[in-house]
Amino acid sequence: MSEEERESLVRQQAIFAQWNEEYQKKIDQLDYNWQSYHNILAAFQEDSISIQTTYLRLRQLEDDARTVKEDLSRLTVPRELNDTCYHSLTLVLNKTQSYAEAQHRAIALTKAAADPEHLRSENQAEQSADLQTVMMRESPTGLFTAKEMYVVRKSLALPEEEGGSADNPSTNNSTT
Repeated sequence: MSEEERESLVRQQAIFAQWNEEYQKKIDQLDYNWQSYHNILAAFQEDSISIQTTYLRLRQLEDDARTVKEDLSRLTVPRELNDTCYHSLTLVLNKTQSYAEAQHRAIALTKAAADPEHLRSENQAEQSADLQTVMMRESPTGLFTAKEMYVVRKSLALPEEEGGSADNPSTNNSTT
């Protein structure tokens, strides 16, 4: 690899690292929101919070989920990346945006089902079962991006100087 090629690759790595830092913040927010969602439903199922508290927490969580969804809709893949990275990260971002939309929808529908003004039953166990049904029906499928991220990392890897290979995990010391 020439010095010019190496410098170009290092620039590509820096561009990706900056983008990935922002992307990972959004992933962390999605994860936090989803954990909060399950914690709210578990607390209601255990009868440790009321339906009114459940509704209020879900309403705030819906706002948080909407914010993350909107932030992700504004996130773009840097065009300065090579075609392989650009196309792979575009797939990652599209999958993540779809996931965020599905997560927001699940939270919003669960909040609607918890609305004290429109409850189907006054029985807490039945209310909890209704919320659990919405959760099971509306939960997004997993966010699977490992294949695309592997392509990006492989494309941005510097050649191993010690005889190792980026394709051979047994000689690749990277944990990412």
